Amino acid sequence: MADKLKLPELSEHDEMFLRELSGRIGELASAHIASEKEYFPYDFVDEIDQAVADKKLDLEAEDTRIDEPTRQALIVNLLTEEGLPEYTSTIQRRLPRDHPLLEWTHLWTADEGRHAPTISGVLHSTHQLNMRDLERMRMVMMRNPDTPQPDSIVESFIYPGIQEPATKVSHRNTMVRIPKSLVVVRRALGFVIGDEVRHEAFYAGASEAAMELDPSITTIAVARQVKAFRMPGKSIPGFGERSIIIEDAGIFGLKQLRQIYEEFIVERLGVYRAEKLSPTAEEARDFIAKRLQLMDKIIKRRTENITEATVS
Repeated sequence: MADKLKLPELSEHDEMFLRELSGRIGELASAHIASEKEYFPYDFVDEIDQAVADKKLDLEAEDTRIDEPTRQALIVNLLTEEGLPEYTSTIQRRLPRDHPLLEWTHLWTADEGRHAPTISGVLHSTHQLNMRDLERMRMVMMRNPDTPQPDSIVESFIYPGIQEPATKVSHRNTMVRIPKSLVVVRRALGFVIGDEVRHEAFYAGASEAAMELDPSITTIAVARQVKAFRMPGKSIPGFGERSIIIEDAGIFGLKQLRQIYEEFIVERLGVYRAEKLSPTAEEARDFIAKRLQLMDKIIKRRTENITEATVS
């Protein structure tokens, strides 16, 4: 069974990756700064308030109400963004004080720190969620955080290399379900998505550099993350039920994750094209292939079941 594969710990290679990838990480961080787009979370709140005052937006109208799957996606997406302090500490725990990866962590933290205020601000202003209930859920989540813990530097590239595009996709598929009358909410989410696109570029670039430096270790790291990957947020109250609603609505689930694996692992990192892999890395690559094939079978079966249910 592929799932029984024992993959080695990779932290012993941390110093090598930090040393050899220092220059490339600095370049990626500089590119991130150059692409920066300034925005302010509460500008969107002011814009909504002004639209209501000018009677250009009626928050009581039927066409301003979001549906239940979109509501659940907003809850999970927002609370996941609220977990920032835990994610930052996870990234920083392995880094020397003078390394450019530490600078990147500060840049990433600054960006992520405005996502929750942006989303919560527009939701509060448009009366889409009970903000007291949301705050209670946040307190539960933050008292029992479910933060991914990559066990090596290279895995700390691979995990967000998957998670950042997943977050982008979830936000984007949520945004398009927002009523068109709530154009400010859509635009606010668009700025958050823009940040996620830039973060994805950094982690994908760092992962590519790691693959070029040592394809064997990086392939093993990919397999370790594919084997254990899950989106953060498990400690959100009702996370399991909310996730099912979100997946059934086509916002985010196994199908979207499988597409991200194809684009990031197969196409961008070129795991199947890698040459001169160690025997352990060859086993890891075989595990990745079998896991992706299993995902395809599950997706196909689910699609067939839905088709049969629709026909009957």
